Amino acid sequence: MTSTAAAAVVEKAGIAMRILVFGPPSGQIQASIDKAAQINKKHGPFDALFVLGDLFAPSDARDRSEQQERDLVEGTITFPIKTYFMHSSTASQSILERLHSSFEDIESASSGRVTRIAENLYCIGRQGVARIGRSGPVDGSASEGLQVAWIGGTWNGALKGVPAEDAVKATFMTRNSIESLLSHPSFEDRDALIARAQAISSSSSTSNGAPATLKEAREAAQRATTSSEALTEAKAAIAAIPPIDILLTNAWPSGISLFVPEEKLPHPTARTWGSPAIATLLLRGKPRYCFSLAPGPDGGAMDLNGGAIDGIIGLDTSTRRTGVYFERAPYKNSPHAHVAASSTRFLSIARFGNADKKKWFGAFNLVPAIEMDRLQRAAAGKAPDGCTANPFGSSTPGGASGRSSQAEAFAKRERGNGEIDALDSGANYRWAGQPTRGRGKRIRRDPHDGGANGLPQKPDVPLPPGLSRRGPIIPVGPADCWFCLSNPQAAKHLIVSIGTECYISLPKGQLPSSSDADSNVPGGGHVLIVPIAHTPSIFAPEPSQSEALHAEMNAWRKAISLAFASFGSVAVSWEIGRSPGTNSTRIGHLQAQSVPVAKELAGESLEQFFRDSAKECGYVFEERAEEISRRLDTTQQDADERQKLGDYLRVDLGEKTWMLDMLPEMTGHFSLQFVRETLARYLKKPDRADWRKCARSDAIETAETNAFRDAFEPFAKEVVGEEEDG
Repeated sequence: MTSTAAAAVVEKAGIAMRILVFGPPSGQIQASIDKAAQINKKHGPFDALFVLGDLFAPSDARDRSEQQERDLVEGTITFPIKTYFMHSSTASQSILERLHSSFEDIESASSGRVTRIAENLYCIGRQGVARIGRSGPVDGSASEGLQVAWIGGTWNGALKGVPAEDAVKATFMTRNSIESLLSHPSFEDRDALIARAQAISSSSSTSNGAPATLKEAREAAQRATTSSEALTEAKAAIAAIPPIDILLTNAWPSGISLFVPEEKLPHPTARTWGSPAIATLLLRGKPRYCFSLAPGPDGGAMDLNGGAIDGIIGLDTSTRRTGVYFERAPYKNSPHAHVAASSTRFLSIARFGNADKKKWFGAFNLVPAIEMDRLQRAAAGKAPDGCTANPFGSSTPGGASGRSSQAEAFAKRERGNGEIDALDSGANYRWAGQPTRGRGKRIRRDPHDGGANGLPQKPDVPLPPGLSRRGPIIPVGPADCWFCLSNPQAAKHLIVSIGTECYISLPKGQLPSSSDADSNVPGGGHVLIVPIAHTPSIFAPEPSQSEALHAEMNAWRKAISLAFASFGSVAVSWEIGRSPGTNSTRIGHLQAQSVPVAKELAGESLEQFFRDSAKECGYVFEERAEEISRRLDTTQQDADERQKLGDYLRVDLGEKTWMLDMLPEMTGHFSLQFVRETLARYLKKPDRADWRKCARSDAIETAETNAFRDAFEPFAKEVVGEEEDG
């Protein structure tokens, strides 16, 4: 593994622990023991071996060697290194029963307790945090050893937890699993602690001038003391948080590929991999290292017979079976992270002994953060070469979240439909959002009332200065994204055409009604242009990918405009882009929408109506063509500059393009439904501003899609070629 000069200083200190990480052996017990012995003899001795995924073979594997597995758990054969594996959810019944007999109680199977199974063999359960020393597990209060956190299983956001009696057989990473980890002191929100203290400091320092009386002087002194004490206490609390040296996961965090050049990704579909739940753990835990698995048998993506269950499009069976080795460039953590965890290194390990000889193990020298002296902390705290921005943003954009813990937030965001709001987004719906009541103000309905985004209503009591109720910016993963074709819940009956970079679809609840007499375009004509890749903005990928995406989206816009023109209509289109630096709590999936407007209704009157509507909301459009051309330049190379460009509203009114920058300092909350609502009012159809009131049955939607597809086919061929078959 490549080491920076700073890391080298730490390694020379002489107290580094030597660790091995293996990809999933899946029943190759003797082979993994032999390989561990070879590596240990040549490069060791090692203090610990961590096994990702399943150590044991799935119960239905044809080539399993259950005798080797029994010999291992009974201590007849042993690893040469103290070996730690997550609780197996797919092992045979006899192995599960043997493991279960080693636990103090059934809760140990999933509580994170480190259980000795046999000599040099420890089961660490499904999720938890423990301190691992050179001679084995040590007490959490000890001042030695690596702080290791882990989570196994397949993410299931609809599942709160599993009954205790099913703990051994459970295969899922549930909301309880995430809450359990987030409640551990190592996952305390450092950013929120500082933000709250700064808010108290700001409030305490408020003064109307020099004190005029002795009483005012005493009050000013008390405020200064309160301010100082708040910051001191926050810093002390942060210093007491045990830093996480290693996080082990069975799945990638969604968004981890952000800021990674396309050519360095291990697979073309890699940007669609990952779980938002894991992203939350990295955002809050700020581990020094994260070892993970790509989608595959042990990552929960498929079974050994090749049946994919994650729906990722384009991920071949061979890659699923072998896994990938991928070492991401380190990324920066917030300034409030432990100095040793000022950056995080993410590595994905391939499957043990895979046929393609992809790297299935990693060897590392790592000084436990808790053991570092001042010089070592200073060396470890230096940013490594090639360090990128944090792909997950900040846990407290604009200030602290105002909540006691992220675990509490997860619990509060539990929805009646089995979803967690942090993993969903109003902006992420294919037919997004709740309409506004009044100009520029979002409605936030009670979570039990079927609200659009499920957020609880804001309390009437204002927060102190500097505090914000907005939660962490969390990338929405493909599994939870309505726009991703890999999502089984995606409304595929609405798809019209699929290109190279984008697909064309009708939305649910079109603005125009296909049954109205004034509907010129067959099927209604409200069209979505959606990137196939899960990306929040045309500026999110690398420049090469941005240019291809931008070019095809423009090609589809042209095709749609020509199609509308053939029916006497003009296209009114809009596109909302997001970035990790967004003035929003969600990073979803880019989409552009087009609605046909009768030619006689387009022109200056439509443009002025949009200007007036924007003015009511406090928005100001950029209309200068040269400035818009500069603003839409996707060749910008600098990552920070590209992120700044990521938040925008683009509106196309016929041949004219306008832009609105959704900057962090923008006053108020930007309404995602601004364009639709404005159009509905202009067309004198205010009752169609809310898509929910316009939704129709699947049968009618299918008929509308077919009607539009037939009308659009000649124009689609200009984008996808003559082989387009609809």
